[in-house]
Amino acid sequence: MTPAEEFAVAISVEGALLAIGLGLAVRGRWRLCWAFAAYIPVVLIANILVSWWPNHFHVYWFWMGKQVAYDVLKLGIALEVAWRTFRIFPGAQVMVRKVVLLIVVLTVAMVWAAPLDSSGSLYLTMSGHIHPRVVNGTTWILAATMGLAFLYRVPLHPFHTGLISSLATYLAVFGTLLRLEGLYGWAAQPYLNALDPAAYLLLTCWWARIAWRPDSEVALAHAEVLRKLELRAASCG
Repeated sequence: MTPAEEFAVAISVEGALLAIGLGLAVRGRWRLCWAFAAYIPVVLIANILVSWWPNHFHVYWFWMGKQVAYDVLKLGIALEVAWRTFRIFPGAQVMVRKVVLLIVVLTVAMVWAAPLDSSGSLYLTMSGHIHPRVVNGTTWILAATMGLAFLYRVPLHPFHTGLISSLATYLAVFGTLLRLEGLYGWAAQPYLNALDPAAYLLLTCWWARIAWRPDSEVALAHAEVLRKLELRAASCG
């Protein structure tokens, strides 16, 4: 991908992120996932800095810093959607807590055990060994949320379904690219730089769609069911 193509993709991503933020605000969907509402402006600001002032921000230290922030917020999205989905279903909530705790513990253990890159590069250690393990943990939490919701017949809000299914798919692709970088080092970097921006642009375009689309009958029914269940839980308490 040429520099001009990279810049065009970056501008397109920034436009999509802006559309997502406006959609969340106008439709009031920022209330459905606070972590996602925080993630969008953080990514938008970081992308603007990198694309418009590359000499200062298209550098390794900034990449590592923003990826840590992204990882924390993506993990926050996964945990918050799991909490919102199962918070009024005590039976399923117990199992979800156990599964999520197990995934978090295993992820921390894998990150702790991550080896140093053979070249001694801190960047390659971070991007090829540590970062993929955090991405895998987040992906497993997202997959577990969808799987346990199906198993226990717990309704997922359509916005949450669109959000976590698309994020899990993207993270699976991104994690694979990062693992290749961990195996092949700098030789895999051109493929990561070429494929990841295009995949992320598709992801943000999808998020813009689900941020702006009108509430379907399913979404309205989901909100009504949750309202009744919350009232019933409150009266039982």
